[in-house]
Amino acid sequence: MHFFMHGHHRLTTFFILLLFLCPLISSAQTLISDTPTHGGSLHQSSKLYVKGSRYLYDEFIPGEVYDENLNVRQVPLRLNLHNDALQYLEDSTIFDFANPSLIEKIFIGDEVFIYIESSLETEISGFVKKWNSSYPAILTKMKTSFFKKTTETFGGTEPHRFARDPDLHYLMKSDSEIIRITSVKDLIETLGAHSTELYKFAREEKVSKKNGAELAKLMDYYHSLTDYQY
Repeated sequence: MHFFMHGHHRLTTFFILLLFLCPLISSAQTLISDTPTHGGSLHQSSKLYVKGSRYLYDEFIPGEVYDENLNVRQVPLRLNLHNDALQYLEDSTIFDFANPSLIEKIFIGDEVFIYIESSLETEISGFVKKWNSSYPAILTKMKTSFFKKTTETFGGTEPHRFARDPDLHYLMKSDSEIIRITSVKDLIETLGAHSTELYKFAREEKVSKKNGAELAKLMDYYHSLTDYQY
């Protein structure tokens, strides 16, 4: 008899505890809902030691996220270059934006980023830095690669590590026309107008196809020579 009474007491305690936890579970599901700028998926940090960084900047930086209706949310941001994810910090918890395709543009500090969906029309996709406010504009795709731990010939080891890939630069002529920049010469020829002035500027400023800031400076000069408006 005592056994059944004790079992009944434990069962009652279990149901009381379950009723207490249900609101907490519901709240957690709401927190990770897939809304454009007010939700996302919970980001779990890895405790594995890895050399280098997967992020553009390790620290969260005050930023702004605009959705397709230009609603803005101000929140600390960080860009994960390895898995192409935009993260934000809220109440000391890190989240990933669940629907980046609904993001119109992002400000991280004084840098501007946009999200390009994957398509057959262009090789570039994901988050890219946009250097110029008017079209045509320079885009830069940044990425980090992960390398597993290796053992060297004389017994030394190289730990798991992230390494930054070379940046890739593109000319964005419109939302649907994005061209890889293979040389400064090809860039100027693609622009067409004011080629003489642009060649001279590129030589004097020593513009490199590998430097996004220099390419953006050339593009700003192009805009100063033309009446083309965004």
